[in-house]
Amino acid sequence: MAGSTFRKFKLSGLTLLTHTVLWLAVLGPTIIFFGSKFRILPADKILATILGMTVLSVVPVYLNYLLLVPRFLRQENYRFYALYIFAVLLIFGLLKGYLTLLVYLHVLQKGYVPTLLYLTFVSTVELLIMVFLFTASQLGIHWLAERKLRKAQELEQLKSEVQYLKAQINPHFLFNTLNNLYALTLTKSDKAPLMVLKLAEMMEYMVYHSNEELVPLQKELDYLQHYIALEKLRSQKPENITFEVSGTYETSRIAPLLLLPFIENGFKHGIHALGSEAKLNIKILIEANTLQLQMKNSMNRFGAEANPSEAGGFGMDNVRKRLQYLYAGQHELETKAADGFYLVNLNLPLA
Repeated sequence: MAGSTFRKFKLSGLTLLTHTVLWLAVLGPTIIFFGSKFRILPADKILATILGMTVLSVVPVYLNYLLLVPRFLRQENYRFYALYIFAVLLIFGLLKGYLTLLVYLHVLQKGYVPTLLYLTFVSTVELLIMVFLFTASQLGIHWLAERKLRKAQELEQLKSEVQYLKAQINPHFLFNTLNNLYALTLTKSDKAPLMVLKLAEMMEYMVYHSNEELVPLQKELDYLQHYIALEKLRSQKPENITFEVSGTYETSRIAPLLLLPFIENGFKHGIHALGSEAKLNIKILIEANTLQLQMKNSMNRFGAEANPSEAGGFGMDNVRKRLQYLYAGQHELETKAADGFYLVNLNLPLA
């Protein structure tokens, strides 16, 4: 509520400033001209002239600004808007032209007096320019307000979506890991107890840290190591899976569970899809407070990774949206297929 009130205040302030500048530009010359005549002309006539000119300028402008634009122009009822604005300009142009004629006759008392038709035409054109300027300012301010509101709504929607997607990571990973554990228990593998231990360590991280905005990079890397260790337990050739980390990162922080979907996809569409011949190489380089993920995995029989929008490919949609939200304009993500491998190169700043 406070934010909404503040936005309205800022918009009102912008409108007031715009109108003040426009009126000073429009009425300033008239006020200055007649103000300089105080010594040679009666003060009451000068004040009456300034007041009359001001009223006949202000009324049509704000009739258009407050009534015609909201009711007709914004509603795209252009025919009625054109009809009404033409009538307003003609009526007030005639009144202002007549007032100008009286000024020539009784205030300035000059020998040459323009015709009423000429003065009406000039006054109507002046009013048309005023109406155009104020309408343009109104539409411009309205457009800025709408644009700001849309951006705020998009940001709120993205925040909600990211929180929803982030909350789904936990059951998504748990589902995959329990499947792995189930497969090992069917064969009564000695690897099952170790998998349970690794899973417990990972669940502790997910329960206590995954909902934080940023976590220590060391904890995130430990989590990835546990995940890769679990995957190696079910791999036919664990030696084909490598994970290297280099650089200094003791104080660095990163958004939690941001790198996991890339690695998970490497296992799903490479190691598990192709079996013993598949390879997966993962390198994480930290330098100058920047993290670079380089990943290369064997491609499946279709020659590329599976469509991430399909069932089980939830993670990649998630991570792309989170990257856009958390590191918009600051990260670089490149994925491509080359020489039988699928390559991922991600660069992002660390906190």
